[in-house]
Amino acid sequence: MAENAPFETLLLSAANGRRVVHLDRPPLARGGEGTIYRLANEPLVAKLYHEPSTEREAKLDAMLADPPRLPPLQKHGRAYPQLTWPLGRLEDTRGRFLGYAMPKLELERTAPLEYLLSARGRRALGLPDDYRFRLKVAYQLAHLVAELHAHGHHLIDLKPGNFHVYTDAPVVAVLDTDGFSIRSTERQYPAHVYTDGYIAPEALQQSQPPEQLGEAQDRFALAVVLFQLLNQGLHPYQGVPNGRDQLPATNGERVQAGLYAYARQAHPQLAPSPWSIHSHFDEALHDLFERAFLKTRHRPAAQEWTEELKAYLDPHGNRVSACTADADHLQFRKGCPWCANAADTRQQPAPKNPTVKKGHKQTKSPVKQCPSNRQPLSRRWRYRPTHAANARGKAWQPDGRAQVRYCRNR
Repeated sequence: MAENAPFETLLLSAANGRRVVHLDRPPLARGGEGTIYRLANEPLVAKLYHEPSTEREAKLDAMLADPPRLPPLQKHGRAYPQLTWPLGRLEDTRGRFLGYAMPKLELERTAPLEYLLSARGRRALGLPDDYRFRLKVAYQLAHLVAELHAHGHHLIDLKPGNFHVYTDAPVVAVLDTDGFSIRSTERQYPAHVYTDGYIAPEALQQSQPPEQLGEAQDRFALAVVLFQLLNQGLHPYQGVPNGRDQLPATNGERVQAGLYAYARQAHPQLAPSPWSIHSHFDEALHDLFERAFLKTRHRPAAQEWTEELKAYLDPHGNRVSACTADADHLQFRKGCPWCANAADTRQQPAPKNPTVKKGHKQTKSPVKQCPSNRQPLSRRWRYRPTHAANARGKAWQPDGRAQVRYCRNR
């Protein structure tokens, strides 16, 4: 409906009253559910649904009735909106529901959070390489999720691909908030999209839609994203196989199998990546991650992460300090992990080339030194109750590879 909308004039009903607004063509973007337009002479944009429904209308009313307290952050005289939460409903001149208005977010000032996870991504989009910047982003993300949870709202599809970060400030911005699971006074409106690798293991093991877990699903996914932000972009279930056991190929299957590689007690099947810096984490941070990935019933709430990460940003605290060798590094109380990794690399002996007999070809090692182990940037799947295999992650394989391979975070 919205893509070829014949109307230019709409009615906006917001907290400050009802007024006439005008669409500014052409559309900014088109998606599977709706089309985004500028609103002329307004600091807002409009999302008009292709198929408006009473369900969408009721969910929107619930969002308008209970918004989180996350106003735009003010830094250096500029505003940084944190999320595109609806500000008012949009109707045609006959009063028919069409969609909603939301804050205008200047995407050209932001980058997908995925790119912050690797040095190569940061260089490509001009993001700071300073580890303190990533710490601040982790804190902002935890605070944002904690505020949503305080109102009973859940993101469910919580992953790096659904967040943006401003390139000149460590502020997180969230899009597509109408896809969240929203609480009203009468019911919880569900979210139907989830991403492999960020689904809580109990949902996979019990063939249960993640939306039914509610906050528990968000707690698991938030811990995964925070681990990636704080530990070189590594997924917590990504590591180096011990021995010849055939391990699951995807992060989602390793989550289901409980293959967390970074606990203080070594996993018998999966060792940490050699590029990990987790061994320098404080005990309190280790405790939170182990509760998140080893103890289903005791996962840290978003507010706990907020308080812990805030301590790392305290200029008068002793959790981290500047590294004297590199301004982009930070020293934990156990030292600078990047400098330690660099020193270990320099001390490793060069590999010896085995003697190859004449007439024989030298065969390559079946496990490469540095092949890729990255999951696709954005792969989604929808839960279908009639196909339980989808919920278990069996019906979706990103690449069909039988062997898990690992690479340095570049």
